[in-house]
Formats: sequence, C-alpha cells, structure tokens
Amino acid sequence: MQNHLRGSFSAINEYVSDNQEGVLDTRVVVLKNDKSLLDDIFRVAITRSSNEYKVSIHWEDNGIENYKALGLYGVYWASYVDMEYTSGCLEIYSDNLTIQIY
Repeated sequence: MQNHLRGSFSAINEYVSDNQEGVLDTRVVVLKNDKSLLDDIFRVAITRSSNEYKVSIHWEDNGIENYKALGLYGVYWASYVDMEYTSGCLEIYSDNLTIQIY
C-alpha cells in the first residue's frame, strides 16, 4: 500500500473515532484555490468494507444537481484520493478541490 493510501485510511479512522461511522448530517466546505464554493450541512455516509473506506456525500439532497460540473463526485474512495484529518476536520483532496468534512 502506498504511503498516501495509508494516510487516507488513517485519516478516516481518526475521523470515525472522533465522530461515527455511518450516516450523519454535518458541515461540508468545498474549496477551490482557497475560495469557498459550497459551505452547508450535507448528508455524509462513511462506510467500510474489509479493506476499504468510502465517503459518500449526498450533494443532491441540498439541491446541488450539477455537482459533477463543479468537479465533485458522489463517492470518494480512500484508495483513490488523498485524505488528511486535523483539528476535527477530514480533508479530501480531489483534482483541484479540497473538501472539508467537520
């Protein structure tokens, strides 16, 4: 497993330890070039299989139907994107966006 993947798994483990695994409604901030694109409460599902974590963000529930046009995805896999956890915030780095989950 590559170092960044270990970091992503570790980040989600820390977030789940401080919060919970499963479905929660929580603050999500999307940044592009350090400017906020979105900042709202979204439904987030964090689930784990035997060797993988995935983070699902339900953008559509808040009326963000064009989320793909913004460069967002509905699911982020720990094995595909870099993630960090600091100060109560899980950060997902995807393309040129930073997604912060509190």
